Amino acid sequence: MKTFDEVEKQIIKEIVFSEEHKSFVSLFHSMKNLQGVRIRIDKASRKASFLFQTATREPADDELQWAIERRKQITVLLFRYLILFKYLDKEELAIFFNSTPDLEDPVIFGMGAENMDYVTSSIDDQYIVDLLLTYVSKQILPSPSLRQLVNSDFLSDEEIRFRSMRNIQWATVTVAILIGLAGICLNIVGIYQHRNSVDYRPVLKEITTSLDRIDMDMHKSAVEVNRPAESKGMKK
Repeated sequence: MKTFDEVEKQIIKEIVFSEEHKSFVSLFHSMKNLQGVRIRIDKASRKASFLFQTATREPADDELQWAIERRKQITVLLFRYLILFKYLDKEELAIFFNSTPDLEDPVIFGMGAENMDYVTSSIDDQYIVDLLLTYVSKQILPSPSLRQLVNSDFLSDEEIRFRSMRNIQWATVTVAILIGLAGICLNIVGIYQHRNSVDYRPVLKEITTSLDRIDMDMHKSAVEVNRPAESKGMKK
């Protein structure tokens, strides 16, 4: 399973936690990506374009520069949304369906005012246009697997198992250390109970020996933790 970035996680959470079925249009609107911009999709000609809102029919230079910058930003966002939809569809992490008849042709959506002038900029990447035509009318229903993925903070089953095993191994090492320390303490208490002998050299030797034993146990545990990964690498 792929690793999702923060933007993709936000989109997925919007799909999972929404009280109603989301569509591409409603998701894109909810992220507030289209202020002053509309997108027009002509199904018959399989073309799409941006409609950038302007104050007059002859836009000023700053309006044109704004349109150029917004075109770059929205094109990248469109691509990210659509590629994510395609992945969720392919991996069966979400169900895409038409709940109503197809939208009228052309399809126009966005947050630009309909009664204001605009400049048009075509979407030249036909791959993006084809994905828009595929998903613009679709409703999205998250699968149980996608819900589980979100609830596990986007950790895959393999990652969850690995972390569980790692925690168990470190817990084993910790218990071994505690047992070793307990043995040291008992030995020290036993020695101190014999007041006739005040030579501390045996005590120091016992402590050193026990610490060496604990160090060897920790090293052995670390080797056991790493051994599966090393073996897997050798097989490759």
